[in-house]
Amino acid sequence: VEISYMDKIDEIFRCGYTPNDQDILCFRQKTENIVENTFEIGGVMWNIVDVAGQKELRHRWIPYFDTDVKAILYLVNSVGFCQAMEEEPDSNRLADSIELFETLLKNPSLKKPHFIIFLNKVDLLPLMLQKHKVSDFVPAYMGVCVDPRRKRA
Repeated sequence: VEISYMDKIDEIFRCGYTPNDQDILCFRQKTENIVENTFEIGGVMWNIVDVAGQKELRHRWIPYFDTDVKAILYLVNSVGFCQAMEEEPDSNRLADSIELFETLLKNPSLKKPHFIIFLNKVDLLPLMLQKHKVSDFVPAYMGVCVDPRRKRA
């Protein structure tokens, strides 16, 4: 039985909520189709559409661009700098995310919505930065190497 987080929204927003094993397993579930959820919070109706990010599904996004979209939540894999895309093993995930984001910003149908960028998998980022140099995968990266374990002043 597949249970969506939206089916449990009241439970999740309750003070002291702790996810169970099934919640955690579903959290990592890859979106393979467009999933639309409508709910009310504080008297405001929300319509959230998860359009999935795989290249082969992106053509399905077009009908949603013609609606009255207020904001686009753009999720980026924070450790994508050292990962290849499943569907294109020679393509870097971060490079693809950046290219897609730039394309969305140039889309005339998306001039009104606000873009909000979320970085997911940040719990894995310190480990990946210890194992990999960003510049090995993203040659344009000119940042300094920072030890994520170093305390800030």
